Amino acid sequence: MRIVVFSGLTHTGGLAVAALREADPEGKLIIVEPTVEKSAAAKKQFPWAEVLKMNIDEFIEYLKENAQLIDVFVACSDSDAVNYRFCKTALDTGVPVIIPVLNNPLNRELFQRSGISVIVDPYSSIKPKLLEVLKTDGAISLYESFNSQIVLHAYRPTSRVKPEIPAKGKIAFLTVKADGSTINEAEELDKNETLYVLGVKDVVRKCLESVRAARGRRAAG
Repeated sequence: MRIVVFSGLTHTGGLAVAALREADPEGKLIIVEPTVEKSAAAKKQFPWAEVLKMNIDEFIEYLKENAQLIDVFVACSDSDAVNYRFCKTALDTGVPVIIPVLNNPLNRELFQRSGISVIVDPYSSIKPKLLEVLKTDGAISLYESFNSQIVLHAYRPTSRVKPEIPAKGKIAFLTVKADGSTINEAEELDKNETLYVLGVKDVVRKCLESVRAARGRRAAG
């Protein structure tokens, strides 16, 4: 693949470049930096990549002129407004895959309204990590695939329950007992235990609804 990254030598830009090389080590990676100093630093940090020095307006023209040669564009500047300009230009000129890396999670909708579906939010792990550690009751959303089809949720009850398990094939379970041991089933769930549910989004949702409904029906014993 031919991948273009506007990095701005941000922390997210550096992480994105490393991930992109791992994803396609044989592909061509072009890193764009806005200043002479940043482009020189990028050449030292990523000697295997092609590094170009362009300001914002120059890079927008570059996108317009080279869109047909670009397979993936990743926007990692420290400004969502700038990233949006880049992504909108890439979208309008037909770049197949466009991925902005957010600086502010509240700006996700701005990109979505333009038809950009793959959006990286580097802050998205803060909430689920804190909830997984600290929340003692209820459901916790831990992961959602980029196409929103596959999800991973955790659930902790306040009392013993026997959830209604949907037909297998589109869902998988792992229960972590109070002593740290694990079993790959969910026939019964007790207080201080955590049920992890991985599967198709709608199936997981229905499963968790059954667990919540069962909270009022204590399991025997």
